[in-house]
Amino acid sequence: MKEPDGDDEEQRRLIDAEGNPGRGHGAKEEVEVEEEVAVPRDKNQETKWDAPWLVLAVVAHMGWGLYAVFARYLQKQAAFPLGPLQLLVMVNTVCLVFLIVFYTIPVRIWNWYRECSMHQELHEREDWRARVRYLLVFSMLLALRASTNVYAARLIPAFWSQLVQMFTPMSVSFLSYLAFGKELPPRLVPTVLMTFIGSVMTVVGGSMDSKVTERESISGVQIIGGITSALVSTLALSCYMVLVQKTKSLLSQEELLFNTFITIIVVLFPTSLIAGGWHWEAFTELAPKDWAMLFTFAILIYVGANSLAQLVIRHIGATLSVMFFGTRLISAVVGSYIVLNEAINTALEGAGLILVGVTVTTYLVYQVVRTTREKKQSVAVELQNNHCMKDEERNCTDFSYSEQVSSQPFHLPRSTGSQ
Repeated sequence: MKEPDGDDEEQRRLIDAEGNPGRGHGAKEEVEVEEEVAVPRDKNQETKWDAPWLVLAVVAHMGWGLYAVFARYLQKQAAFPLGPLQLLVMVNTVCLVFLIVFYTIPVRIWNWYRECSMHQELHEREDWRARVRYLLVFSMLLALRASTNVYAARLIPAFWSQLVQMFTPMSVSFLSYLAFGKELPPRLVPTVLMTFIGSVMTVVGGSMDSKVTERESISGVQIIGGITSALVSTLALSCYMVLVQKTKSLLSQEELLFNTFITIIVVLFPTSLIAGGWHWEAFTELAPKDWAMLFTFAILIYVGANSLAQLVIRHIGATLSVMFFGTRLISAVVGSYIVLNEAINTALEGAGLILVGVTVTTYLVYQVVRTTREKKQSVAVELQNNHCMKDEERNCTDFSYSEQVSSQPFHLPRSTGSQ
């Protein structure tokens, strides 16, 4: 009687596996449902923590918006106005020393303590020839970007220089299309046209005489030279950003930072000596306020805003971070008024700035919403496909179980006969 009991119990077990939700595949199904319910809870929890990072993204962009403000002050209103090349060399020297003392040395000590040297990790990578080649290209782009950006801040108001930088997101999209064959985002052409119209309004309105402000008059040659320099700087920055995307698996963030500061010092210091743009007396003629502005420019803008931007991108992504690019124009306008005493000249100039800021921000927000919607749709399609695959697997498994159950009666007579 033992053998038939065992077959009956096996039959009951197989039937329970099909119908009982607390056993067999039913239990697995219940676990899967619990996991799927828990996922949205985790996502909502992450979204709640995104708010501080969005604020930090705004802070990083507004910090970079003050770049032209500090650069213009040290070249125009300091007790000993610095030349563009000397300003870059001095600022990047402070950045390099600050980075070595407060980042590289502590990180090296910590890695040595953990017996995990970052130096060895970097040299164990392959394709070192490609890394050196890209670093040389980065060096040329950085030298061109920095020198033209500072020179533009010397010739035209700081928020005019930042105004031209607002073309950066669109130019990056176009260069990505040329370099990687990526599809151009929608609404790109209307955004470029509206931004161009707003820029023309700003320049025309700012060139008019005004009784409201006493801003320094700007000649036509200065306007052309400043805008051309800002455009070249924007193009160099766009090329740099596109190459960073391509080399993210080859070069670390620390290598990029060191390459930035060392390039400026090595390339522009001898250039300033040869061109006669270096003045040693600046170290004694600069006022304490000027030194404070220089160190603030180096530590808070160059190192602080750059590091904060990289940290924010790692947490919320570059797509969401760039949505706040328009806040750079706001900080440039406010900083020009507070630091440089340079306000908006006319209503036409203000309207042009507002048009550019609203246009670029609307374009970036639209791209973020569109990308998020597409990702949600792709995730929904993937989940649906996974559910379909699971359903097919369950149907196949259930069919095999029904075959086993239906085949059991054929064994029962044989079991009875053996009794």
